[in-house]
Amino acid sequence: MKKFNPKRKIIKNNHKISSFFTKTLNINNSATTSTKNISSIDLTDDVIPATPLSNSKTEDNKVLHTITNTDEASKRKRIDSDVEYSLEPFKIVVDHPKKKHNGERENNISSTSYLFENVPSISNKEVHKSSTLNTPKKFNILKKTPDKSKSAVKFLNKSPIDNFNVEVFQNFVKITPSKSSAKSKMVTPNKSPTKKQHSILEYISPSPSKSEQAQINNESTPERSPITQGQAIPHSKAKVNLNLKFTATPVKIDNGPTTDDDPKTTELQPLKVLDIDSSWEKLDIDEYFLQLSTPQHCVVTSYSKDKNDVLLTVKSTQTNEKAKCKLEGFWIWSKINIGCTIYITGIKDNNSDIWKITNEGGLLVYEPDMLLSNTAVVGALFCKRRSVFKEKFLGFEPENKVMLIGALIHTLLQGVLKIKTANALKIEDMLHKLLSTRSTVKTMYNCSLSYEELKTEMMQFVPQIIKFMENYVLQRRNPMYLKDNWRGTIDSIQDIEENIWCTELGIKGKVDVSISSGKTIMPVELKTGRARASLEHRGQVMLYIMMMSKLGYNVSSGLLLYLREGVLQEIPYNEHEKRDLILLRNELAYYLTRKVQLNRSVDKVIGSNKLSWSQSINSLNPPELPEPINHSACEKCPYNIICSTFLKYENVDLTSNKVLNSMKEQGLSHLTDVHIQYFMHFCNLLDLESNESTGKHVSEIYTKTPQEREKLGKSITNVRVTKSVTECDGLYEHTFETIDTESNATFLTSGVGENSYVIVSTDKRPAVASGLVSFIDHKRISVILERNLNAKHADSTFHIDTYDSNTVFSFNFTSLAIILEATEQADRLRRLVIDREPATFKRKLPKIIASKGPSILKRLNRAQQQAVLKACSANDYLLIKGMPGAGKTATIVALVQLLVELGNTVLITSHTHAAVDNVCVRLKKYNVRVLRLGSTGRIHSDIQSMSEHELTKRCKTPEELDEIYTKAKVFAVTCFGSKHPIFNKLVVDVCIVDESTQVLQTSLFRALSASKKFILIGDPDQLPPVVKNTDAVKLGLSESLFDRLQNPDATATLNLNYRMNSSITQLANALTYKGELQIANETIANATLKIPNFHNLVKKYEGEKWLLDVLDTSLENSVKILDTGPMLQSCSIKNCQDPNINTYEIGIVKYLTAALLENGVGNNSIGIISPYIAQVTQLNSVLRDQRVDINTVDQFQGRDKEIIIFSCTISREGQKLHNYQYHILEDKRRLNVAITRAKHKLILIGDVDTVKKFTPFQKAKKKR
Repeated sequence: MKKFNPKRKIIKNNHKISSFFTKTLNINNSATTSTKNISSIDLTDDVIPATPLSNSKTEDNKVLHTITNTDEASKRKRIDSDVEYSLEPFKIVVDHPKKKHNGERENNISSTSYLFENVPSISNKEVHKSSTLNTPKKFNILKKTPDKSKSAVKFLNKSPIDNFNVEVFQNFVKITPSKSSAKSKMVTPNKSPTKKQHSILEYISPSPSKSEQAQINNESTPERSPITQGQAIPHSKAKVNLNLKFTATPVKIDNGPTTDDDPKTTELQPLKVLDIDSSWEKLDIDEYFLQLSTPQHCVVTSYSKDKNDVLLTVKSTQTNEKAKCKLEGFWIWSKINIGCTIYITGIKDNNSDIWKITNEGGLLVYEPDMLLSNTAVVGALFCKRRSVFKEKFLGFEPENKVMLIGALIHTLLQGVLKIKTANALKIEDMLHKLLSTRSTVKTMYNCSLSYEELKTEMMQFVPQIIKFMENYVLQRRNPMYLKDNWRGTIDSIQDIEENIWCTELGIKGKVDVSISSGKTIMPVELKTGRARASLEHRGQVMLYIMMMSKLGYNVSSGLLLYLREGVLQEIPYNEHEKRDLILLRNELAYYLTRKVQLNRSVDKVIGSNKLSWSQSINSLNPPELPEPINHSACEKCPYNIICSTFLKYENVDLTSNKVLNSMKEQGLSHLTDVHIQYFMHFCNLLDLESNESTGKHVSEIYTKTPQEREKLGKSITNVRVTKSVTECDGLYEHTFETIDTESNATFLTSGVGENSYVIVSTDKRPAVASGLVSFIDHKRISVILERNLNAKHADSTFHIDTYDSNTVFSFNFTSLAIILEATEQADRLRRLVIDREPATFKRKLPKIIASKGPSILKRLNRAQQQAVLKACSANDYLLIKGMPGAGKTATIVALVQLLVELGNTVLITSHTHAAVDNVCVRLKKYNVRVLRLGSTGRIHSDIQSMSEHELTKRCKTPEELDEIYTKAKVFAVTCFGSKHPIFNKLVVDVCIVDESTQVLQTSLFRALSASKKFILIGDPDQLPPVVKNTDAVKLGLSESLFDRLQNPDATATLNLNYRMNSSITQLANALTYKGELQIANETIANATLKIPNFHNLVKKYEGEKWLLDVLDTSLENSVKILDTGPMLQSCSIKNCQDPNINTYEIGIVKYLTAALLENGVGNNSIGIISPYIAQVTQLNSVLRDQRVDINTVDQFQGRDKEIIIFSCTISREGQKLHNYQYHILEDKRRLNVAITRAKHKLILIGDVDTVKKFTPFQKAKKKR
């Protein structure tokens, strides 16, 4: 059992001390055989050959263990004595290090709390300060755009699919097969090893901080991605490496002739007894060329700690050059692990080749590719544990009045500064317009504030805004106002809400206002609370100064404005404060990068099998967290229930800590051990999944060149802004066009699409703006941004990148935390979901069903009717298992109609917008009024009139908004959209979850907690929740709530198929349903594909038998497999390097689609599916003019088409396949969904030699 040290570290206020942390008390992707006549589908007759369309080396890290000689130990002892003396009368408290986990390296670092001021340097050598007094020269990792001749060759330049034609297909059979030389290799970056360490720097703040949202933060930045290392060390340097190997036996080295003073042989002692200083100075000197006088992006390759210093070997991620660096002073407590990334600047002692970082000079930024918001950093001054929870459980803390007022005052003052006015009437008019905006009205509703109440609060600030403008902007100075304030003047407003991503410091933020005063630039931080000596506020200004300095601004101080009291303070730049803030930022980054650890005992059992709940519940160890603080403010902390749950799960002994112990016992009294285990298990599983590298990391924007990012996808580079920028409601629509007008490339292949959230960068700076894509075509893209780029970047070259944030994971963490709450709704969820209490049902239905029901139920079959009636009788929940084409949507529509007739309110939700809109479109036909919540860009055009945006556009007060919400009887939103503020105030009678087997358990808790009972509709044999991490799959994260609660007594089954003909149904039964899936009637069973101009098709393609065979409309040929394997050995067109893009299959799909469309098949009758997003993106760009539906399997679930073309994409040429068990094509449920989308015709395109390796395809072909 861990023992928490309850001792308090107390400090006296001393306003005369300049050091910052003296006031803080915390650091811490052959046609020759294609003429067969196909009559049935099997491996030999039905597989038609298609005709095509024209570990970096790991080094042994040497850690030097030392035995310090007696004199040095004595000297250090004297220094320690001096340190102790200089801290008087303050007390140094030493805690025992925490117990290490299995397999982790012992750290041997004591946990020490101390002050930062008046502590002498531990090193006895003189330290040079000059290298850090001035801003070091920045190493620009964002390389400038190269000349056109050096531009990356884009895919369509070499493979112009739009130019494929019939002649290419006809000539294919004449080509002699030959092996393709185009083989792409998958390179997997090495993962850095992690090492658990323990907190040794703690702060205690004299008073808690109030929650204030005066700063608008960017979304959380995902973890960094590994950086590809640059060129090797030049040969001239590498050849002089000594490459010494240390053994336990002394080694003699012949150094040539000697003198008495220089012995011929030098005996190297065993590694364990090497003196650190001497060994580092003598060995491999010629290898260490990296200059740390300027900031360098490095990887730590070795680490060794002594009593008074830490020795590191670092290697540049750009040049592979190395350097040795010694950490002294407060830096020795830095949490460093071998393999971690750092930004490092050092100073050099003239007498040594080792660089140093001391209290007086040098800087080290831990994992700088993880950008932390400056508010997160300064928030850790009071409690680092709270900062970690706030980053992970983003959105758990509800909006409140203080936050709203702070955000609105920021917007108001910034607006006033733009027009430079002190006119009271103009300011009041601006205030009125601000309070009437859609976003403000919604927030007022969420905070339960009336318009008048908020206006009264806001008007208190107007006089102070006028005084500020008069004295500092309009130069109507009042000596009394300036008495205790900054006495400078504001010459001009440089920028407002400037977004800064400072990659050298690992910090990001938005500066409220930046002004010029004389020749200097100053950041201004606005606060709406009382003026008080807040370290957090001061630290925030200091971080802005540091970031702006790195951008090249002439800034030496900043301003802190307490608007309520008219106080304006100047905050000067201070090197010691910079050091301490970076130390704090580093420790926060350390904890945010800790990983979940799989228990070794479980790791041996897990193998390739899924574990039972009892086996998996204790299989993971949570990430390391900062220690809790001993403060009365813990009782009011919004994260105290989460914090207490972690403490109880980790079995921390708090008996000697009254505050924490009382909070834990009282706050968790409503929870059982099983409840806590469930919460912690899913927390760990979500952590495990969030660590999976699946999408594009934000860090790629500033760690890779534009050309590298464009090659990887989801990026458009080298564009410029057209002259006209349109402004609307404070937003600016920019249209970008390519600089290289002669290029054949198209933006449509970039991976960027409409409604994509993107980051706009320049050659010199990442993330100068962000916004949503409103339009995109081959050569132009329009983006709505929050700022006008022409103001400061008119002549810049821009790069546009998609932004894959961790918002979904934050939503899942926050949603999971709901089950911990001591509320009636949370208690019901715990009983049903965690404890699995059986569902109960009413014995009698309301009489109104007898009168209202028949007209609604008459259009349903018997199984559907029974499901609807059973749902009406459920007290807690019901599961409806709907097989493909069995009428799940029709059942939902009837159920909603009947519930509304019964006077119930209903929430309809699902994993995707498409599934939600599918139900809403059907409900509209029956005149059921629905309030469709969510972004208008994501809502189907047929139901825009039902959207929240349309229905509330005239609401100017929260009262008017509340009236709209109250009148609504049916709400529709995605699971992710269930965080809407309406569900904080409203509890609906019934929640209906369509495609529930696709949703993570945790994604449903918000919606379910806002309802009295729920109906889960889905098919366990179709798509499961998407989980990338294989260990997370084995341990239960992919188990849906439908699977968890499945019980015959609480399940209704729909198995009459109204979609697929007999051939396709036979395949589905063979693959999945074992004969349970029945066809509703003979008409459906015998339906086939209709091609209106079939005779024209036969005439035009009479020389292409393979195409006529594939498009045969007979019932027995409703399923066709088109083998693309032979063409891979014959076609001269180079395939794409991305293994998830197959240009050959794209050509085949386009050719088949064109043949169908030109002979009368409607574009709405054709659906094209691929399991890979990259292939879908390319297909969409090539078939843009055909306007057919193209999507992934996941997005097609719940929909159907007369003809489905499925592109398997992967081939033996395209990639080497490993770990088949968890490959996307090994998922039987995914293939089941794809084939059951087809009504009358199914065409599978793929390399048979590759796909036959996967079990579902083997079974499908065998059964057919």
